[in-house]
Amino acid sequence: MQIHNLATCLPTRRADRLLKRIGVTLLLIVLSSLLLLSCHDGVGTKPRLRQIKIQHNWLKDIALAGIYCATENGYYRDVGLEVEVWPGGASVDPVVPVVSGSAMIGIHTNATSVLLAKSRGIPIKVIATQYKKSPLGFVAKASSGIHDLQSLKGRRIGVIPSSVSAVELVLKINGFRRDYVEQVVVNSAAGMSLLINDKVDAIVGFGTNQPVQLELAGIKSVFLSFDDLGYHQEAYPYFVADKSVEHDIETLRSFITATQRGWEYALANPEAAARISADRYTEGMDLNKETEVARRQAPLMQSEVTLQHGILYMDRTTWTTTNDLLMSSGLLESKVNLDDLLTWQMFSPAP
Repeated sequence: MQIHNLATCLPTRRADRLLKRIGVTLLLIVLSSLLLLSCHDGVGTKPRLRQIKIQHNWLKDIALAGIYCATENGYYRDVGLEVEVWPGGASVDPVVPVVSGSAMIGIHTNATSVLLAKSRGIPIKVIATQYKKSPLGFVAKASSGIHDLQSLKGRRIGVIPSSVSAVELVLKINGFRRDYVEQVVVNSAAGMSLLINDKVDAIVGFGTNQPVQLELAGIKSVFLSFDDLGYHQEAYPYFVADKSVEHDIETLRSFITATQRGWEYALANPEAAARISADRYTEGMDLNKETEVARRQAPLMQSEVTLQHGILYMDRTTWTTTNDLLMSSGLLESKVNLDDLLTWQMFSPAP
């Protein structure tokens, strides 16, 4: 019998009560069905992941292997995060999207850029650093006769715009004027070609990268480390806006914990890390090159500080040295307050 026919056969109150009971019963059936669907096979609904955007100031390459491994191995998912890396380039400043809020985390290739940004009053904090010793330096062919800073006198050096101040600082630290070498501003893609074809005598690059490319091409290389020449700094600082430390500290702690796991895996398994990078994140990169770069960057990421506190842990002594160098060179008008720039709150236990 249909419901409306039943209702017409009963007194109004009894019909109303019956309709209410039927309505409640139908509602319970619908809710129960939804509950059963959400618990089907014991899986349940997937928890919503917190999305984190990272703005790098360089192109995607094996240098971010730990982040790639943390993604592919599910370490971020384990702590409720979904991480995406936005690649940059020679003209990309990751400070801008971090401060504007379009990216939560920025990665600069060097500590100097972050110190200079902080000196201008930009509200950022460094939460971790990747390299304990910067890979930056002069790369030359062994056949060039370059073997130390003195042998660079009068040579043509290919420099991307963001490295001009670094070259001048290295020269100043070692008592040379800026015209000691001829700086030729180049883009990153052209630098290696100019070096191989002897259009420049050396380029500024990473000791973990460009020398590997030369060697795989059968060309012996020379690398003069900026760190060995007195320009001490940590590299690849991970930084955030001040407000993120205030409002998203648990998210950032989870990110650092998962990223540490990713780097521990990458350092222990360079071949696997290179394959993950080449297959999923750095299309067109040579697997042999990526594997060798992964091996060479490992020692630069480890120190007495990281052995004691874990990978990515910042060394305050090195930051103090860099701060002093920039001040004495005139790049800073006054020293940056490191207590306002660096925070170790993401590590457990924090100092």
